[in-house]
Amino acid sequence: MSSILIITFAIIYIYMLKILITWNIPSNHIFRIISLLFVFGMPFWTMINSFDGSSILVKICKKLPLAFMPLIILQIYSLMLRISSNGLTVIRYIGIMLIIIEILYAIIYIIKEDKIYYLGYIIIIMCIIGILVPKINAIDASINNQYKIVTKLLTKKALTAKEHSKLYSSYNYIKDFKEGKKLLEDLTKEQIEYIEEAKEVECDCYYSSVKDLYNAEVIGYKKISKFEITSYEEKIDFEDLRAIDVKGHKVDFYSYVNHFLKSQKEDYLKYTDIIIGDDYKIYVNDIQVCVEDSKLNSYTIDGYILEK
Repeated sequence: MSSILIITFAIIYIYMLKILITWNIPSNHIFRIISLLFVFGMPFWTMINSFDGSSILVKICKKLPLAFMPLIILQIYSLMLRISSNGLTVIRYIGIMLIIIEILYAIIYIIKEDKIYYLGYIIIIMCIIGILVPKINAIDASINNQYKIVTKLLTKKALTAKEHSKLYSSYNYIKDFKEGKKLLEDLTKEQIEYIEEAKEVECDCYYSSVKDLYNAEVIGYKKISKFEITSYEEKIDFEDLRAIDVKGHKVDFYSYVNHFLKSQKEDYLKYTDIIIGDDYKIYVNDIQVCVEDSKLNSYTIDGYILEK
């Protein structure tokens, strides 16, 4: 068990090094991996800490709680990305609770190592809060957060396809709960009809926000402007991507979108530029593509067009 934990830590730290170099953070996977490492590793490295063994393996294992602490920062960042993009859910609420437990464990371990059993009482208290306390329990907190997203988006005059999809997703989450249905009674019939216009069909959707765009090459270009292109027509042919109008320029997004879909399956995406003749260049900042039966169901692409 000790060898497995040490190897796991080594792999994760190598992975962290890659993230720091590329600044490409896969929020879902990294949070899940670090959480499982704590859940299964914490009981072991806590018990081994009481051993008097002088072997190198035991000494290394006693330092594992300290090695885990920097990972909490990455865990917080990855979870906050998901919450800021899609709001709070019960699962993400549990994720927040887990991070709080990890931080408290780290504090107790550093200050009063022999009082680590206090963590059991803390977990019980947090479970009571998360299940029973009104307004701040997992269901109430997540519903209220998603309802704020709904009301905020409904006040906007015009929504992008991505925002409309987010609106429907939040609305759909709320109505799955009895408490949520009461909140939705405050919405008008027209508002509900507008929300449900974005009802999603069964398809595979991929989304990425490029995080390392600040490394983009802009030398030699005098003007930069933002753009967004959206299509919600069902069953779009991929060939239609070869001539998309972007501020009066016909841009071939065919190769870019296909590369994006391939890279999503590999859980890796890095920014690339799209050259339009000698005087223009495009950098994509956000992209969302939904595919159904080998056809595009919808897409939203936004970014910047540079002009010499």
